[in-house]
Amino acid sequence: MFNFRFIFALIFVDILCIKTYAAPFPLSRRELVEPLKEPWVKGYFTATEAQKNALFTAQNAMKVIRKKPKFSLGTKAGVILIDEEHSKLPEEGDNNVGVYRLAGKYKSTATKQEYNGADLIMKVINQFANTRAYEEVVALEIAEDYVDSGTVVDAITRGVRGRVIIMRRKDGISLHSTPAFKDPATPLATKREMEQTTIRLTCTEVAKKATNKDIAKRILHGDNKTENVLVMLGPDGKTVVSINLIDWGYPGIYSVNEKVTYKAVYDWCIETSQGRFGLPPPEETEHKTS
Repeated sequence: MFNFRFIFALIFVDILCIKTYAAPFPLSRRELVEPLKEPWVKGYFTATEAQKNALFTAQNAMKVIRKKPKFSLGTKAGVILIDEEHSKLPEEGDNNVGVYRLAGKYKSTATKQEYNGADLIMKVINQFANTRAYEEVVALEIAEDYVDSGTVVDAITRGVRGRVIIMRRKDGISLHSTPAFKDPATPLATKREMEQTTIRLTCTEVAKKATNKDIAKRILHGDNKTENVLVMLGPDGKTVVSINLIDWGYPGIYSVNEKVTYKAVYDWCIETSQGRFGLPPPEETEHKTS
């Protein structure tokens, strides 16, 4: 006699696999990004073996608990509380399968501190990017945004043991998502000023991080574009007053030479950021309107 329940389970798994693997592997596009050729760039940022051995171990198994729990799986270490209906954010990317807002309080197993869940986000690493999760954790530590990391087995990881990183939530919004930038009535000159101010503030922060003598390992945030920079606006809604860098994951993070200067990094950043913040490069716009 056929075991229909078993057959149904196989069909369900096949369907799930089709949904998961039908598209190209999430890393396929980003793996094609070549390392920067600047003489002061050493290469992609990497974690040491000692750092890798200390992260995502079996002892770091976390437990996901929903406000309206259907189930929860996991063992020791951190307890993650999420609001099942409102926790997922729209920042899903190439190397993750979801970014979630936390609720309640969270006690970090790494820093031993307690945080307000509203100040944190949890990034669930795509299984194909698992080997690169170490670098993001170490980079977040350097950027002082790291809170915790571990593994979970849950619906959000499709039932397999997945790696998660918990980090500080940053204020702001992507430039191209601001009302003034989206409004067709906003003059191009205003949008250009918003863009260039964002780039200048971004490159100031990038250069500071890359030339900070107080850290053991210099780090370069190399993937500078509108999706990876959050802006804060002034009262008029059109003046960019500050920014926050986000996404410290592979392949946009690099190690740099200790002798690199602030000016070298800043000038490189200004040049390579043009056309990546919602508008064509200035020369293209000028050419079309001349």
